[in-house]
Amino acid sequence: MRGDEDGNGSPEEDMTSIVALKKVKVPTKILACLGFGVDCFHGVSHGRFLENVAHLTKADAFYGVLQLLPSMKEAQKFKQAYEACTPENSIVCSSVVSAVEGQFGNYHSPHTASRTKGSELFI
Repeated sequence: MRGDEDGNGSPEEDMTSIVALKKVKVPTKILACLGFGVDCFHGVSHGRFLENVAHLTKADAFYGVLQLLPSMKEAQKFKQAYEACTPENSIVCSSVVSAVEGQFGNYHSPHTASRTKGSELFI
């Protein structure tokens, strides 16, 4: 995302992630969008995301997509990291874990249900 879109959710959190990634000393860094659809709770526009994917594709800068499956080591490590933190603090991470576990639609994770009660989620 460029930052000038309507419905871009929580750009402060995104910028924090980008700055943190800059500090990590590894040979290859990849910035990824994780959990397509789950951040509509924060007003993220699916249409804008797809529009930006189109722009990246035209610029030969889109590297593709990947689904996290419960059997994948990466999905298991993500869930372990999520559970090791304070799960009730992240609606997005709770939603990603719920999706990996096969939940769909207006599902409210037990970890964040007190915060999302009365809202409609898209898992």
